[in-house]
Amino acid sequence: MRLETFVFACVVLCGALTGWFVGGMVPAGVRPVPLHKGDFHLARPLDNPLEVTDARWCRLLELYGDFDLSMEVELGAGVDFDVLVRHVEPRLVDEQLLPFQPRFSVLRTTTGAEGPAWRTRDEALRAGRGGGLSVAPGLRATVWIQGRGDMVRANVAGRSTPWFRTDDAYGMTTLVAKGGKAVVWSLDVKNLGMPRAWLWSRAFWCGLGIVFALVVHALARAAGRRPLCWAMPVIAWAIARNFDGELGLPDPQALVLLLAAGSLSALGYLNGLRLLLLLGLLGTCVTIAERRLERDHAAVDTLFGANAGRLVAEAYAQLVGGPRGLHAVGGDGPDVFLLGGKFLYDNAAFGEPHLELLLESRLRSLTKLPVRVLCPPTEDADVDQQWRLFATFYSGYRPKAVVLGIAADEGRDSATGRGPRVTAASLRATLQAAKAHCAQNGAQLVLFVDDRRARYQREQGLAEGLLQEVRAAATDGVVLVVGEGADPVAGLAQKLGIAVGKGLQR
Repeated sequence: MRLETFVFACVVLCGALTGWFVGGMVPAGVRPVPLHKGDFHLARPLDNPLEVTDARWCRLLELYGDFDLSMEVELGAGVDFDVLVRHVEPRLVDEQLLPFQPRFSVLRTTTGAEGPAWRTRDEALRAGRGGGLSVAPGLRATVWIQGRGDMVRANVAGRSTPWFRTDDAYGMTTLVAKGGKAVVWSLDVKNLGMPRAWLWSRAFWCGLGIVFALVVHALARAAGRRPLCWAMPVIAWAIARNFDGELGLPDPQALVLLLAAGSLSALGYLNGLRLLLLLGLLGTCVTIAERRLERDHAAVDTLFGANAGRLVAEAYAQLVGGPRGLHAVGGDGPDVFLLGGKFLYDNAAFGEPHLELLLESRLRSLTKLPVRVLCPPTEDADVDQQWRLFATFYSGYRPKAVVLGIAADEGRDSATGRGPRVTAASLRATLQAAKAHCAQNGAQLVLFVDDRRARYQREQGLAEGLLQEVRAAATDGVVLVVGEGADPVAGLAQKLGIAVGKGLQR
């Protein structure tokens, strides 16, 4: 009797541990979800409403679960007005900012051609201008949005949309306008909380783990065997330990499948055909769960590099972050774009200032003009990705000069073992596209090769095949600048300043 009591206690304990590990797949930063407590009301005077333009977005940083949003908006001719809902991006959790690709869904209202009302993040990033629920320019239109769990729907000027599934059950809201001005006369958000918040509690999953363990224990006793209860938490731990929730609430059905897989592993004493059937069932549960939990970031990685964080939403709104804050379309003076990524231009790790700041100061001194130097802060950058980013999202800018940076390790095999991302052929296509764009828009193109081996402890410089492509492109007014030896960042700013300054003074 004592042995049976001990076995029963072990089953309960192992079931609770199994549920604990499965419940741990809910990221700590959303357990519980840090939702805003109240409603939101936009308080603006009638003679000074909120204006959203190409140069100005609006972010409601409050996190909402279920909500009802209502606004009254007036669009100019040819304007696309996007509402980014369920917007989740990296934020500080326990004083740590863990990078990942942000997520959002987009409701588009337009005074242009009719098109899909709702878009996924990837569809919105690829689609460009146009399409959406069409409204008349110059007239106020009401926009209603309901959020219930991971489902949203809208009503725009009396036209309703079907329910649309989002990637998350909570998030921020961001307003973006493209092609002109959107005037927001009123904006209210009614906070409905998160009715099923108990789903993200570890206590719930521990309790459910005990229930599953007792079911397995009953099955084992009916067969006259004792369950391998130790296998349940071991399997659950092995599955859950490498899961990165990216501050997202995982699919509860997927967690149930993983909990079931962990619990059924206690029947591992079976043999023969029954064991094969059990292994097949476990594999099916895990496979289905992984498919429901996995996030596809391939399209975003191609445009922004891995773990781009807030850069994605900023680029979608045509904003460029930097050490001096956000830059928008339409500055007072000429713009210069530094393309190459954070590692190429940000030398903070070496105790030096950002090259963006030094170059901007030098160009202002040389030209006596209010020059802006803009540098998208891409963490995982290469020359091909940087040009795709510029051509896709920053076409609203008309820079007088573009500095296209090529790091000395471009074209080397990546750490993933998948080979180089930049090849001679891809670099040739990128350089041709950059030359054509700059020629068409009257911009100076400067190719910058950072070959400072001593500084970065490199044994090799830029691959010969890539260097040949760069040299071949440096014709017809295209300037080539090479950082070499132990050039300090101030020296690079001087070299680039001379190359870029001539084009700004034309």
